[in-house]
Amino acid sequence: MKAMISVLLPELVLTGGLLISVLMGAFASRKTTRALTPLWILAALLTLLLVFYSGTGLAASTLKVGPFERFFDLLFLLTGLVGLFLVWDALPDRPREFEFLYLSALIGMMLLGKAQELITLFFALELLSFSFYFLVGYTRDREASLEGALKYFLMGAVSAAFFAFGIALIYMTTGTTVMTELFRSGLGTDSLTLLGLLFLGVGLLFKVAAFPFQFWTPDVYSGAPTPVVALLNAAPKAAGFLALLRVWYLLYDRSGPHWAGVLVWVAVLTMFFGNWVALRQKELKRMLAYSTIAHVGYLLTALLIRDVLALKALAFYLTGYAVMTLGAFAVLQYVDAIRPTTRDLTGLAQRRPLLAWSLTLFLISLAGIPGTVGFATKAFLFYGLIKQGYITLTVLAFLNAVISAYYYLQPVVAMFMMEGDHAATRRAEEMPWTTSVVQVMALLVVYFGVFPFTIWNFLDQLFRRMG
Repeated sequence: MKAMISVLLPELVLTGGLLISVLMGAFASRKTTRALTPLWILAALLTLLLVFYSGTGLAASTLKVGPFERFFDLLFLLTGLVGLFLVWDALPDRPREFEFLYLSALIGMMLLGKAQELITLFFALELLSFSFYFLVGYTRDREASLEGALKYFLMGAVSAAFFAFGIALIYMTTGTTVMTELFRSGLGTDSLTLLGLLFLGVGLLFKVAAFPFQFWTPDVYSGAPTPVVALLNAAPKAAGFLALLRVWYLLYDRSGPHWAGVLVWVAVLTMFFGNWVALRQKELKRMLAYSTIAHVGYLLTALLIRDVLALKALAFYLTGYAVMTLGAFAVLQYVDAIRPTTRDLTGLAQRRPLLAWSLTLFLISLAGIPGTVGFATKAFLFYGLIKQGYITLTVLAFLNAVISAYYYLQPVVAMFMMEGDHAATRRAEEMPWTTSVVQVMALLVVYFGVFPFTIWNFLDQLFRRMG
């Protein structure tokens, strides 16, 4: 019991914060619950420290905690902490249930990254998903927010049905849902087992917004509050890919190159679809939504590398992507428009040069321009693909990176070279936490771009400890 508590100590602390938020929501006034936001930030910081001191190992054969999982715990918690800073500035009138849902989402991500049993994986996935269904639609007076939440819920229900049916088929044919036992005993090659694994994969592809299961993404990003989108875009993506990685290894172990070919097509179509549709977007959050779909395509290629390099490339890419997108959405939080467009940014370089240069840095990093973390993440990913012999796939991914530069530079042109109607921007004094987030993320984009081996060597040492 002591060992299990040590392994799950960060999750237990977050659960304690969640219970406090429930009690405060039931008995305290709205003004009091808003004043307790520093308490949630303190809880996140405490959990962050506990990650370094908690144990590793198995918890009840359903959760595995090792250095790799602890790295993603840090990513989830740091991303969640940044999201709380953005929430503090942008949503002063949030409902009392907001912190409860926010902490539930964080717990779901952390459990999802550790799940070694399919039913546990399913419950963690749904805890994460249900929290975001409500967070996306919490501004009930906005039609776009409710529409995005409804589409997210409907698509999420479909993906959950696929995933649950896949679990049922696998259990029916193997008699177990524990992944270590599935690897040890072998799954067999009968059609029902393969169909179950395929359903698991389809359910997770819905969650990460891969083609052709990306329908919900643009409306959710467009309708949800900006700090919610910032968190939704970064941390859940990483948690979803951790789950997808485990299912992919099970599927590849059974059918090998056949499913690798399928994954190549899914990755290529996801990249081209996301970038092609993003070219025509003027609304910035929709543009970043389609950009996210394209980046999912890049991330799917990491699953093809099939060795420890795949894990390092995936972890580095997800970390860099979180930094870039958190910074970009933090800048958009300054724009006094519910659905900011490229036109709203015209002349921003003259009015708010620091914001304009920061957003430019985040966008060119997303495009993969040298000297930024976006270039470093793609470079390591392409190196792994070339090493595995995926030359054509690497060329197609590089071509997509070139295409993406066009729509990433459109807001830059508007900020520096155009004049006209524009939305007002909030003052830095009104948003002190958001200002700090923009500055820190901009520094990290440059630092990890110029010194990428700082984090790459850290990941290398991490995997050496894993053996």
